[in-house]
Amino acid sequence: MQNSVITNNGDGGNEEYTDGFLFYADVKAKVDLNYNTIAGNDVIGPLIYNIGDEVTTSAVSSIIDEDNDLYFGFDGAYLLSECLLVKNKGGIILPPPADIQVGDAENGDYHLTADSPAIDFCGQMVEGDFDKDGNPRGFDDIKVDQFGTYDLGAYEYIGSDIIFKDGFE
Repeated sequence: MQNSVITNNGDGGNEEYTDGFLFYADVKAKVDLNYNTIAGNDVIGPLIYNIGDEVTTSAVSSIIDEDNDLYFGFDGAYLLSECLLVKNKGGIILPPPADIQVGDAENGDYHLTADSPAIDFCGQMVEGDFDKDGNPRGFDDIKVDQFGTYDLGAYEYIGSDIIFKDGFE
C-alpha cells in the first residue's frame, strides 16, 4: 500500500466491527506500508498485528498519528520500520512540535503544512516517484534543513515551489 491516507476505521470496540487492529497479517504474509498517512482511526489494539512464521510488515516513510501501540507480533513475525514519524504511546515521542501539522484532519485534509516536521525528513527509502496528488517525490524545500529531501506520508509538501505550486506547467 503506497500513497494512501488511512483514516476513520473501527468503532472503538463497540462490537459493530472487528476492530482489534488496523492491519493483520498471518503465516508467510508480506505487507508493505510506504508513504502513507495513518491517523484518526478508532481501533482498540495495536495498529499492526502479525502472527505466524515468515510474516513481514514494513512501514517506511510514513506518518502514524495514533494513540495505539504500533506493533504486536509473535511466532517469527517481525516489523521493519524506517523513517517514520510516529506519535503514539508505544512509539517514538516527537520533539516539539509534537503535532504532525496537516491541513485540516477533521475534514480529511492530510496535506502537510509549512511547519510540519515531516517535510524533508529522509532520503528515498523505497520506490515511489509521485505522491497521492501526482506531485514528484523528493522536492527539496529550501526553507527546511532536515535529514533528506523526501517528505513522509501520502503527500509531498510543495508549498514553497513557486514554479509548479498551482499545477500549471
